[in-house]
Amino acid sequence: MTILRLLARQTRLPGATDNTRYGEGRASPRTFLTHHVANISTAIQTTDAQTILNAASARMLRVSFGVM
Repeated sequence: MTILRLLARQTRLPGATDNTRYGEGRASPRTFLTHHVANISTAIQTTDAQTILNAASARMLRVSFGVM
């Protein structure tokens, strides 16, 4: 968070360029910090969901072979 806050502060300096592609929807974050925190959070949640799905798939495979 400290690094993101420092980067966000730098994007507000005169002459700074923020090349972040912000979403166009009404609910899309418009500031550097909120945009990047939301993206990091989404990546974590997506990875957690994929991990759960992979574990469930592996368990179902073991059950189907009668190993469980």
